[in-house]
Amino acid sequence: MATLRLFIAVPCTPSPGLRQVLAVLNEHRPALKPVSAEQLHVTLRFLGEQPESHVPAIARAMQQAVADAAVSKVTLPFHGLMALPPGGRRPPRTLCVGFKDAEPLQALSAALDHRLARLDPPIPAPGRPFRAHLTLARVKSPPRRGDDGATRVRDLLAQHASTNLGQLTVETVQLIASQLTPQGPVHRVLDAAPLPSSLDC
Repeated sequence: MATLRLFIAVPCTPSPGLRQVLAVLNEHRPALKPVSAEQLHVTLRFLGEQPESHVPAIARAMQQAVADAAVSKVTLPFHGLMALPPGGRRPPRTLCVGFKDAEPLQALSAALDHRLARLDPPIPAPGRPFRAHLTLARVKSPPRRGDDGATRVRDLLAQHASTNLGQLTVETVQLIASQLTPQGPVHRVLDAAPLPSSLDC
């Protein structure tokens, strides 16, 4: 049975501030693996490997979820560079950007969880809460506390904690197939659900 590695996301057009930070992160290869500017996105739900025959039903569920969420086209300011997992107790795995207000993204994520869980077979909700973020780079070799890598990541976070990184325009939700290759992932948009410009009262 043919399968596809799927996720549902909001695409991101990189601002000048994001491009500047990506250029800085590229200077730290191979310790960091920055995301291609053309592939920036906010993942609402990672679905993993799914049968290709299930794609139409998943696409319909996405369309229904966007309607259920009652979210109109909106612009969300970014809020500084951060590391995941947070707290500093574990080595960082991802460098990303957060949001000052993630409520519209949270509404879309919750609606997706509800609709996907009703499919046959269902795609159950993940076991951890949704955290809205835009991944900029993955840490290939998680640095240990006290080594040069840890210092480099800490310095990057400090330098860009208050950098103006622009904003995300949330205007469409996409179902994307991701093929992993030695050169990096190749993304293909399978379906898209545009958000309305405004909501009827």
